[in-house]
Amino acid sequence: MNNKIDQSNFLKLISLTETDFSTIKWIDFRDKIKIYPLLVEDNQIRMAFLKHEPGAKLPKHLHSGTEILYYLSGEQTDENGTHQKGDIVVNKKGSIHSATSTGCIILAFWEKPVTFINE
Repeated sequence: MNNKIDQSNFLKLISLTETDFSTIKWIDFRDKIKIYPLLVEDNQIRMAFLKHEPGAKLPKHLHSGTEILYYLSGEQTDENGTHQKGDIVVNKKGSIHSATSTGCIILAFWEKPVTFINE
């Protein structure tokens, strides 16, 4: 990966469309979902790459802060439609949704952690 990844006061991501995501050391996050944290503050992941394998399902959850998603590959569907490569989705504080995926990689930013509902 050509990007400068560190936990100091500066983070620069370059050429995301040319990044070889197969070289990332993904961490298991949820069933069929892996994560690669990019920014951690106050012991909370604030920015990360997410890799959803085909068939991944993200249960219904509440956003306690704004979430911004940039789709780098593949697609994901939620109650608001299907999101694909190049799309930017903003889920505002208080929004609730669930998602399924045919496989995708997302750059995600979270203001605050989400709360899963009925788990």
